[in-house]
Amino acid sequence: MRWNFSLAIKIAGAVAAAAILVTALAPGSFASNLAVKGDSFLSRAAASSGRVHVIVALSGGGSPAEIAQLQGLGGDIYRHLSIIRSVALTLPSKNLDELADLSFVTHISTDLDTQK
Repeated sequence: MRWNFSLAIKIAGAVAAAAILVTALAPGSFASNLAVKGDSFLSRAAASSGRVHVIVALSGGGSPAEIAQLQGLGGDIYRHLSIIRSVALTLPSKNLDELADLSFVTHISTDLDTQK
């Protein structure tokens, strides 16, 4: 049996491309939405227990449906920041990943006290 060299090269290329695709799509190969949408303080807060104070930027500006989803995660909104299309809220730290997974959440910042 004779091998067709160009066919062998094509098959090898297809196998290599499939292996790269499978590796890229493997669980854990993507950064979490919290790492992408959040600040560095939130990574530590997500590993702790209790409630965290955050400012959440919303693509829809805080529609009733968005507010309901935030409250469904245990969020307690204490300030509407309409000028920057955001809300300040507290929520259980265990729900930070779920908050980041919401499609209308564009950024999450820790709401910290600052001193001059």
